[in-house]
Amino acid sequence: MGKKNVLLVISLVIFFISSTFCVFVLSNRRLYSVFYRLAHPSYSSCRHCGMPWSNVEGHSTYYTEGRGCFPLCEDCWSSLTIEERLPYYKQLWSSWPIPKPDWNLIEKAVKEGK
Repeated sequence: MGKKNVLLVISLVIFFISSTFCVFVLSNRRLYSVFYRLAHPSYSSCRHCGMPWSNVEGHSTYYTEGRGCFPLCEDCWSSLTIEERLPYYKQLWSSWPIPKPDWNLIEKAVKEGK
């Protein structure tokens, strides 16, 4: 094999590896959310995919009149089942200072699909 052929094979292998890596990163929202969080360090983020609120729309779940929370972005909320959503709401609720709203109100709203 000539020198030009070896360089061509090496170039193709590098291209394949780099393009595969890019497709993997871009298809995995949790991975590329790291870059968005670095670009927007002052924003909190979706608790599932990690995208900052500057780049995604939060899904607001109202548990009483005029009171709600949004631990998940609209995309993640739509793609998760009710059972898969609950831990993210519980995690957010647990991080709030005392006095906290009644967890049962939030859990009921999540189970109702609000």
